[in-house]
Amino acid sequence: MDRVTRGLMENWAKDAGVGHLKEYVAFERFVNFIILSRHHDQQFSVEDFSCGDDGTLGIEGFALSVNNELVSDMAELEDTLSGSGAIEVSITLTQVKTSPSFDLGDLSIFSDASITLLTEDEPPHPNLEKQQKMLHRVFQESSRFRENPVCRLYYATLGSWQNRGPITKKMADSKKRLIGSNLFSRVDFHVWGASEVQRNWRAIDSALEVTIQFDSRTTLPDVEGVREA
Repeated sequence: MDRVTRGLMENWAKDAGVGHLKEYVAFERFVNFIILSRHHDQQFSVEDFSCGDDGTLGIEGFALSVNNELVSDMAELEDTLSGSGAIEVSITLTQVKTSPSFDLGDLSIFSDASITLLTEDEPPHPNLEKQQKMLHRVFQESSRFRENPVCRLYYATLGSWQNRGPITKKMADSKKRLIGSNLFSRVDFHVWGASEVQRNWRAIDSALEVTIQFDSRTTLPDVEGVREA
């Protein structure tokens, strides 16, 4: 891992209280946090949306959003679906590797597992049963969709993305299969290398800092129960 990415990741991990994790796990959590923060401005625990177990085939992050609110389990989903209003749904799936390159085999496993999870009745791995049950539940409310859900796929490594032909073709084929399922209004497939990780982290990190200029200030008189105003 290059020193810039490691420094950014370690600072985030320390602030997030996950500095004890192994490097490859911390990097997966770091990237998942960046991806979800780019699409959602609410506070969340990245652990709730990580399925990165050594025994989970192909998919390391899963996030379901209803009306732009992330839902982490079935109880939250049922609460969000209560009522009868229209809903907007998005689904984000990730695969994160600490490899210094982009591997067609890894990306193919990720894309095929994602298609199975999103379109089939059985999950690609038992560790993803909870996620598939959530998907089935939200699709039961399809009569309330403003439009079909948006699907986002992210494959990230520590390499340098060069738009390699075979990988680009696999991405295009995967998007075509998902659109052809008639389940989604839009499918986005993103590939990130180290530079994309760094750039997107800085984009969300800078958004957390705001400077407010007070043109004038007034000291209020003493108010009972108020220490400072």
